[in-house]
Amino acid sequence: MEKGDALDPAFRQRVYASAEHALSRSLSAHAAMAPADKHRRIEKLRHIALQIEQEFAPAVDANGSTP
Repeated sequence: MEKGDALDPAFRQRVYASAEHALSRSLSAHAAMAPADKHRRIEKLRHIALQIEQEFAPAVDANGSTP
């Protein structure tokens, strides 16, 4: 994220896609790893991306509007 505009949602999506692709390539090199373990690692990465996106989401008040 430091090499671009972290405030740009499109940039962040490219970073997440690149990270997932790199993880998938790395996991494919581990033939002995169970498919369920590979899937779990990818899901963990996706969960982390969602957590990061929540930090960038605008604050919403109880009425559902932004302040």
